[in-house]
Amino acid sequence: MIDLERRLIEYGDELDRRVDPVSLSELADLLDHHAVVAPVRWKRPSWRVAVVAAALMLVVVGGLALLTTGGADSDQVGSDDKTLPSGPVELAPGEWVVVPGGEVFERSHVDGLTFGREGLVAVGVEKLGVDQQAEPSLTLAGVLNGDPGEQAAVWTSADGTDWLRVPHDPEVFGVNGRLADVTATESGYVIVGGADGIPALWTSEDTVTWTRVQAPSEAAALVRLLTNNEVIVAQGSVAGRDLNERSIWVSADGKSWVHVPEVAWSNPPIMAAGPSFVILGEAREWIDQDQTQTCEPVVWTSPDGMEWESHRPTGDLFAGEGCAALPGMAMTWLNDSLIAVAAGSAWTSSDGVAWVMHPASHGAFGGVVTLEGETPPVAEVNGLASRTNSLVAVGRVTSEDGEVGSIWTSTDGTSWSGVPHDPALFGPAGDSSGLREVVTTADGFVAMGSLTKEAPWCEMFGRSTCGHVTTWIWVEPGS
Repeated sequence: MIDLERRLIEYGDELDRRVDPVSLSELADLLDHHAVVAPVRWKRPSWRVAVVAAALMLVVVGGLALLTTGGADSDQVGSDDKTLPSGPVELAPGEWVVVPGGEVFERSHVDGLTFGREGLVAVGVEKLGVDQQAEPSLTLAGVLNGDPGEQAAVWTSADGTDWLRVPHDPEVFGVNGRLADVTATESGYVIVGGADGIPALWTSEDTVTWTRVQAPSEAAALVRLLTNNEVIVAQGSVAGRDLNERSIWVSADGKSWVHVPEVAWSNPPIMAAGPSFVILGEAREWIDQDQTQTCEPVVWTSPDGMEWESHRPTGDLFAGEGCAALPGMAMTWLNDSLIAVAAGSAWTSSDGVAWVMHPASHGAFGGVVTLEGETPPVAEVNGLASRTNSLVAVGRVTSEDGEVGSIWTSTDGTSWSGVPHDPALFGPAGDSSGLREVVTTADGFVAMGSLTKEAPWCEMFGRSTCGHVTTWIWVEPGS
């Protein structure tokens, strides 16, 4: 061990004379080029320190096997775990199947998913291997608009099982940026996000060729989209105001946008489009210099996206004092009824104003009764989608065993059941998984999320977000 350390130090001294220093995160990337490592903000150590630290770590955890041919792929999902799928994915009607994203989604994160006439489109960001001492990213309303370590990314698929990465064109998507959401209409697709530090939009008719559209001058950030196939509504923040104060812009084609200034609310926004547009949010007002504020829930409704009306919601959706909107809530239309789900319960409404809670849904989203002394699992619902007589909610459940991706199903929105937590579907024990997006397709449902396999050095260096993160796709063809 001493001889190994001496030789590494000598080698590091030679490297210090020939190359620039690198960070530990970059060194970790060299050990496992698939890993997504959290940025390291402190001053980068020299090659000598980094190499020695890495060598000591490898010796402690037995990681020297990584230097051999057989061990180099040990962190690849499915490489040595027989419970995970390998080879072509066979779809069975009415059954969920997981599809590891593979190299198409390496070092990437998906933020938006939609289905249209040309198939599925996913958007997000691709992590780049760049100088970690570069200027910090510009963050607007939760969207990274100009991170030197990220670039905008678009993926397409016909059925959710085979995906293609759209080649990155910096003249269209900017050098650095992140795509926040995407929606599909009868005429094509629209994306919102940020590029090189400013908000932007993009349109496409075929999912492959994209045209950049100048963002409305009033917008400081654009973060979400929804449509009823005739009108597109973009949600974002207005320049010169608190970034948590949201507003909307409306368009018929994704190219020309009109600001609707009277529609305003605070986080968290929950939106749905169907027989009418419905937005659930919070109305906050500061009442003194000590930042004391009043807060009331608010509902905005519109039949066409242009004429909007505000309401105070009734029923037990916002039960309690002030703003009691539940975190992790999702909402969608099922035929002529609105369905809202969150940790613990589900609600229905005919107009978005009057809501009814359904006792049959209690416990479906993390409210499971456990033995005395145990910690009940806590659910996080991230997405909700519907098709005729079928609803799917996706998210994750956090319990004493860790975080596990979850899928819940219903036929009417009043009673729900969870898909059994099979390791072949949600990842083996010891890893963490979660679902972020779900959409309805022509044949069923497609959901997207991630699986995180903890790298051996994560605990040693005290980083909470560390390891091998891979994009997973869940597909359920309708029965």
